Amino acid sequence: MNHQEEEEVVKRSYCRFKYKVEDLKKAIEEVKAGKTSINKASQIYSIPKGTLVNKLNSDDPLLRKMGPPTVLSQEEEKRLKDWILGKAKLGFPMHEEDLKDAVQKVLNDSERTTVFINNRPGKK
Repeated sequence: MNHQEEEEVVKRSYCRFKYKVEDLKKAIEEVKAGKTSINKASQIYSIPKGTLVNKLNSDDPLLRKMGPPTVLSQEEEKRLKDWILGKAKLGFPMHEEDLKDAVQKVLNDSERTTVFINNRPGKK
């Protein structure tokens, strides 16, 4: 190929998971019950065969959370969300510093150590 010919660039689009957790649960249940084989379940539910084998042979959770765990629990996040929406309904604006103050208070009350300086989000 010489310089005059243009090189065609092919971009790949990656999608990590093309299946639903519900489908994974159904596939595993069917394989464990002996209703279908791993290969057949893989085809039916469009789940990689390797994923099914790994989930069947290990104690890995079915949920596929990647990255570090969140600092706040789901309950704490829900309480903060409800507080923000409650303020909005009353017509009070929410400022970034107000939210940081609230998160810092939640973390200080729970006496957890976090990656945040003084348990205050924003800068590490």
